[in-house]
Amino acid sequence: MLHWRNTLARLDLSRRPSDQDGLIVVIALHDLNLALACALRALVLGKGRLGADGRPDTALSLDVIAEVWWVEDELVRSWSGRTAILPHRPLAA
Repeated sequence: MLHWRNTLARLDLSRRPSDQDGLIVVIALHDLNLALACALRALVLGKGRLGADGRPDTALSLDVIAEVWWVEDELVRSWSGRTAILPHRPLAA
């Protein structure tokens, strides 16, 4: 895993082709909080199918997380208005 600062810098760098030239950039992230913080759109894949598609704050809902990853989580909003996912416990498979 990269240092937090380097991770954010690389994600920012990867967004430039989209911002500057209108190109589509696809990145596979397994860190849901990074997806919430950086992505414009999230495709959630689980059980061999598309589980959700949309803005990260809607595609990564608690229902989707429970269905795809079998985890009970909590969504919290920071003082700046950003959303973060806090894991609680695994759900029975």
